[in-house]
Amino acid sequence: MQNCPNALAGAATNLSNTPDGVDLAITAIDPAIQQQIVQLAMVQAHMGHSNKSEMEHTGMHGGPGDIGFCPIVHTATTVTFTQVAGGAVIHVRAAAPQDVPHLQATTASRVARLAAR
Repeated sequence: MQNCPNALAGAATNLSNTPDGVDLAITAIDPAIQQQIVQLAMVQAHMGHSNKSEMEHTGMHGGPGDIGFCPIVHTATTVTFTQVAGGAVIHVRAAAPQDVPHLQATTASRVARLAAR
């Protein structure tokens, strides 16, 4: 979770469903954490995604995105971000329209786990 903006102390994650995926608004009150959120959102957006299930899940987007509890890393998605006041909105988009409901449900479950920690 070294590259996960959701894992930063003081970060709050709010989920919104979109027609083609999800938006994760990750914000914080502390300006230093806000800056880290933006930096890590940039890292997430610049990492590639893979559908190769034999690859190890390391948080570097080399695995399938089907294990763990990261709300950002999913199989067959693209990730972009927008900087906003307080942090960033990470946009996770499904590659195929039929995958949107699964992406939304899985992400909601993972965000709920974040809130419980």
